[in-house]
Amino acid sequence: MSCKTNPELQKIEQWSVFEIELTGPETGNTYLEVSLEAIFTKGNEKVEVPGFFDGNGVYRIRFSPPTQGTWDYQTSGSQGKPENLETNVHILAKPGEVYLAHVADTGVEINLNLKGEGEYRLDVMDTWKMKTIESKNVPGDPFTFTTSIPYTALKFQKIE
Repeated sequence: MSCKTNPELQKIEQWSVFEIELTGPETGNTYLEVSLEAIFTKGNEKVEVPGFFDGNGVYRIRFSPPTQGTWDYQTSGSQGKPENLETNVHILAKPGEVYLAHVADTGVEINLNLKGEGEYRLDVMDTWKMKTIESKNVPGDPFTFTTSIPYTALKFQKIE
């Protein structure tokens, strides 16, 4: 399945409708043969939302946030691997020590300003196949990386 996102929908008010639109199979019995769902999370809150076929190869997931704040989501379905269809770049950091970045799509540019002097150990992982693709040392300066495969994770660890 592929996704058509609308950046204007990225910020919505509580109880408004956030919609994910996907394209997928339009032949066969799409109501019974294709499943689609999303899990929306915010801290300890978790909401599971089923998707539905809307005709002409279009599938939708609609979500109304029950509380204010930043909600992340992960989708899955019967047509293959799980996808974060918004292709968010998720970055976690302990500034100056460890940086983790994850993105679900290809061709996404990740820009990090690594804090501190010295070098970092960079490990590039394919999280779908669960294997390390590349390991090298990089300077503690602004760093840019463009993903060439989906489900890429980058781990930067300060070298002592």
